[in-house]
Amino acid sequence: MTPSPDPLGPGSRAVLIGAWSGCGELGLADLPSVERNIAELHRLLTVDGVGGLRPEHCVRVEQPSYPREILRPVEHAAAETTDTLLIYYAGHGLLEGRRQRDLYLALCGTRWPDECLPYESLRTRILECGKDARRTVVILDCCFSGQALDGEMGGEGILSPEQLPDIVAHETRLPGACVLTASAATRKALAPVGATYTAFTGELIAVLRDGITGGPELLDMSTLYTELAHRMRRRSAAPTPRFGSRGTGARTVLARNRAYIPPPSGATLHTYEVGTARPRPHDLVALADRLFGEADHEAAALNYRKALVLFEAEQNRPEQINVLIALAKVAQGCGDLAGGAAHLYRAHAVAVVIGNRLAEMHSLNGLGSIALADNATDTAIGHHRAALTIAEEIGNDLGRLNALNGLARAAMSQADLDTAAGHYRRTLALAEELSNDTGRANAHIGLGNIARRRDDPLTAEQHFLQALASARAVDNRPAQATILRTLGHLTGTAHYYTQAAALTDGASAGQ
Repeated sequence: MTPSPDPLGPGSRAVLIGAWSGCGELGLADLPSVERNIAELHRLLTVDGVGGLRPEHCVRVEQPSYPREILRPVEHAAAETTDTLLIYYAGHGLLEGRRQRDLYLALCGTRWPDECLPYESLRTRILECGKDARRTVVILDCCFSGQALDGEMGGEGILSPEQLPDIVAHETRLPGACVLTASAATRKALAPVGATYTAFTGELIAVLRDGITGGPELLDMSTLYTELAHRMRRRSAAPTPRFGSRGTGARTVLARNRAYIPPPSGATLHTYEVGTARPRPHDLVALADRLFGEADHEAAALNYRKALVLFEAEQNRPEQINVLIALAKVAQGCGDLAGGAAHLYRAHAVAVVIGNRLAEMHSLNGLGSIALADNATDTAIGHHRAALTIAEEIGNDLGRLNALNGLARAAMSQADLDTAAGHYRRTLALAEELSNDTGRANAHIGLGNIARRRDDPLTAEQHFLQALASARAVDNRPAQATILRTLGHLTGTAHYYTQAAALTDGASAGQ
């Protein structure tokens, strides 16, 4: 058998950032294990047969004192990346800003929290400079790191353009991106005194170094997250890692599995006419993703199903969940609500078996959306309530937003305006805390529709104007056009229709 090429090839770049001392003025203890984190991760990522990254393409930023000492290397690495960009940070994390909801990464020698690096600045640099990167991975090993999942690169929701005007779809500019964090947004990470590595990175290092027995040949981010979450749950008082992805981010391969045992040479799991060799399931998924993006639903579904057979043969349950959710989206795109629900029920069942609470939550929210579209309102409410319970248990704020929005829409379909308004107000309050413009837009649209039904056009107009501002903040032009047309109908003002037409014409011209 010819070995697979190393996952992190010539077009990939990595920046490993560590700050382990010099934070005493902030009341933060030294973290000597962070220095060892950086050294060992650098070694593993540049070893042939694990990461395979060229040493000169894996930059170490140690003991940074100023934000620019991190941002400049990240800018350069992102600009050079044409394949996978990996950014890793280990050190102290702080919550500052409005309502202490903004994540800051501690720097050495700083005396005040606002002298540290805002995670938002790091995220912005990655987005602006990494436009040619096919995949982006951010790994944060610090306290409160789950707060990073509320940004553009994390936390995939169930929002879709088909649900306008009640929901504004969130758009991302990266084809595949994910964020893996050591803890939830409100939890501290663990760095045991005297340990060689911090708790989270220590387990990551162990997986990269030793592999996953019985696991797939290649370790993608979804597989790594599932394994790390399982290992951290076995540790006493250790926080559970968090994971969020956009596009194909969950399928980004970071390393080869050192414990992988290929099947016997005479064994055949399944054969397909793709060239002259049996395709790898990840290749089939990548092809299906592209076909789905091109609206070739039939071909996309065929390749997803082929990949699912192979993942089932490998007993790779995390990837089975991903493919089942993808098949559900294809079915929904074809108007096959029953088929979409069947795939999500299977995904939910697998998630329960392996204890993947995040996947349970996503499946339930998706089932709630399908049930509501199928006019099964009571079923939708049950699914969204269950998803909300899980989201609150695991601290997933985007899951809470989706569940609350689903409950609000279900109440609207029952003409229970008081209940719907209550859910939308909770959604808006949470979105304000998270500075989540998509959530703000969803809530204001819902509250605006309620005001319209109550014959209160002035209040409705105020909500739709605020929804418009939020849609503009995420540059969602289809949503802006829909809201503008709604405002035109509500107020009888022609200029709203003119603005909507300009957006539609601009979109058709490729602007």
